[in-house]
Amino acid sequence: MIKMNFTQSSISNIPLPDKRIEYQDTTYKFWRLRVSPSGSKSFEVFKRLKGGTNKRVVIGRFDQGMTVKEARVIAVELSGMLSKGQDPASVSSEREARKVTLREVFSKYIKEKNLQDKTIRGYNSLFRNYFGDFADKSIVSITRKEIEAWYGAIESEAQANGSFRLFNAMFSYASGEYVDSEGKGLIQDNPLKIVTHKGLKHKSKRKQTHIRNNQFTAFRDALESVRTSGTITQMSVCDALLFSLYTGLRKEEVLSLKWMDIKETYLIIPNTKSGRPLELPITSSLQSIINRDRLLSSEYVFPSENSTGKIIEPKKVVAKIRELSGCDCSWHDLRRTFLTLGENLHIGRYTLKRLANHALSSDVTEGYLVLTSETLRESSVKIHNFIDTLLQGK
Repeated sequence: MIKMNFTQSSISNIPLPDKRIEYQDTTYKFWRLRVSPSGSKSFEVFKRLKGGTNKRVVIGRFDQGMTVKEARVIAVELSGMLSKGQDPASVSSEREARKVTLREVFSKYIKEKNLQDKTIRGYNSLFRNYFGDFADKSIVSITRKEIEAWYGAIESEAQANGSFRLFNAMFSYASGEYVDSEGKGLIQDNPLKIVTHKGLKHKSKRKQTHIRNNQFTAFRDALESVRTSGTITQMSVCDALLFSLYTGLRKEEVLSLKWMDIKETYLIIPNTKSGRPLELPITSSLQSIINRDRLLSSEYVFPSENSTGKIIEPKKVVAKIRELSGCDCSWHDLRRTFLTLGENLHIGRYTLKRLANHALSSDVTEGYLVLTSETLRESSVKIHNFIDTLLQGK
């Protein structure tokens, strides 16, 4: 080992050796430089720890642009960490973690969470419209005061609550993802708590809109009117809406239904909001909708004329049917209608939840129930027969 005063000039003038040589700085004895025949000049810290073990930590390379001044500062810092028994690698990771921006957390959250395409589109829209002030800010530096001002500045209560939920989810994710040198979460306090602590969170108002019993015939006539004069896609939307009325399924669950999911006596909804596949019995009412002539070959039961073959956003058709019928008939309205009819027919609570594919609660009994398509058939037929009666105006 050769001792040398580390300067830009002295290191630049070191000749290439025949074999690797190590240099030691004359001022800071823990500061080393390894020079190899290939031209590599690597700054390192070498420290003998308590117990007699040796620790060598690479700082960076002079031949790749690191200056002597930069290396000296880091070498002194690393030496101090080693003297205190700290792991420089962990401390370095912590330092990098503290720099992570909200945008980076959001990107990682979207990639690692098993989210549906619709959810991802919604989150991207919220982040783009309401997170601009925080996007490139370190997540650990976001304060309660900033959160309070941000939440209050969003005019739409629904958008404010949606943004709050996303922000809260990102903080919860980050608190487990980023840790300090001791393995503890870098985020010890979630600043979003200020909103609930001060009672600022807007109360969600659940809609009560649904198709009333005396509106079923108007809804039926509107569907037939649009279906008779519409395009193939518009026809599919009408059939999908009717299918949703009979099943209470969510929009994406209906529009994503493929022929491969249709079995002889039941159908499968593989991707649901609750995360559990759903089996539903095919009743005569559903069979009549499934058997309708689609006029288009597609893997989807309700096809579209676009390049994907799948209906993407049928808002205009739904709006037309609402205009013609005079009743509330969005996908959520149809789901509320289905559940309301089921309740009025005294369908069991657990059965109705399974038919609608609601997430399981913490109820122990509910966790033991196994409701197959055949188990659900009697209740499905009961609801479907009642819907048939209402559509016929009886």
